Amino acid sequence: MNFRIGYGYDVHQLAEGEEFWLGGILLDYFKGGVGHSDADVLIHTICDAILGAANLRDIGFHFPDTDPELKGIDSKILLKGVMKILRAKGYELGNIDSTICLQKPKINPHIPEMQKVMAEVMDIDIDQLSIKATTTEKLGFVGTPTEIDKTIIDKIVNNKKIPVIAPLGLDENNQTYNINADTAAGSIAKKIKARRLIIMSDVEGVLDNDEKLISEINSSSIKELIENETITGGMIPKINNCLDVASNGVKGVVIIDGRKNHSILFELLSDKGSGTLIRQ
Repeated sequence: MNFRIGYGYDVHQLAEGEEFWLGGILLDYFKGGVGHSDADVLIHTICDAILGAANLRDIGFHFPDTDPELKGIDSKILLKGVMKILRAKGYELGNIDSTICLQKPKINPHIPEMQKVMAEVMDIDIDQLSIKATTTEKLGFVGTPTEIDKTIIDKIVNNKKIPVIAPLGLDENNQTYNINADTAAGSIAKKIKARRLIIMSDVEGVLDNDEKLISEINSSSIKELIENETITGGMIPKINNCLDVASNGVKGVVIIDGRKNHSILFELLSDKGSGTLIRQ
């Protein structure tokens, strides 16, 4: 008898405004996975492990994220397709042992339902599917700023120097937290009452459905652009953060293309600017 063992790994960013699908079920959480499909990291990992064991490449080979028909697809459909591919090659599943690494939310209460749903999709016994969950012990855990001490920033600026700030924070126990750079910049801008916040990215700014740059947006147009899916995925939390900053004392937030030469100078010194301006 030919026994094979496969290994799978996947990771997805969590962002506000996204649904959180995990193990084939929808979890009630204020953040969700960012991805071309529903970003179900557990199902994607299991798909890769199954395909790898049978030497059938990986999930991206069979279901590429460049396929528009797969946009937002339920990952259970992909899992069912992978099982069909596996069985077409003459293999049958023995068992799966999986571990979810996630700080929040708590996963253990949801594991029985995940097992039931996925086992049904895969046409296997629940006993063949082990799902475990653990935290990362706050290693690499991303925190949210609750307080900014601007004392040292003021001292550096008063000495006519430019502060360079790492997006890290400490809690009351001196535990270090990584902080999203955009979030950190926004919190600092609000605290020091900056006139303008410039965020350098690897895109021109916010693009419309024709891939043309939108020069200025506000709270009303942002809501419409999210609803009609002009703004999607990881751009949603970025824009919401910019809007929060613009709504709290900063006159304007600009997303510009850091790949372009002199983009900051164009933004600061030209009438047209070089990216997308976000106002309240």
